[in-house]
Amino acid sequence: MNINRPCGTFDRNYFQAKEIYRTPLRKILLALLIIGMYLLPFLAGDYGISILTLICAFTIGMLGLQIITGYCGQISIGHAAFMGVGMYTVGILQRHFGLSFWSACH
Repeated sequence: MNINRPCGTFDRNYFQAKEIYRTPLRKILLALLIIGMYLLPFLAGDYGISILTLICAFTIGMLGLQIITGYCGQISIGHAAFMGVGMYTVGILQRHFGLSFWSACH
């Protein structure tokens, strides 16, 4: 089973060109990753979930900055400030008003 296609291998039709995961090994690894990500909150505990929440929040901010600066070529001076104000607001709503994470974010 070869993960990488050798040089000179071309797609013969449109459906081959559309495939994201071309080999069965990659499809199996993707399925295992999805199952693992689904089971991770049940196995991580409270501290692990809090760390995963921070990782997800910073990942969303990083991807937004990547879109603005990388793809659009714009300079973003206040991106970190907007992200910080949003995270601070969610923290205040959770701590002082007793809202859950999902209701505070929306």
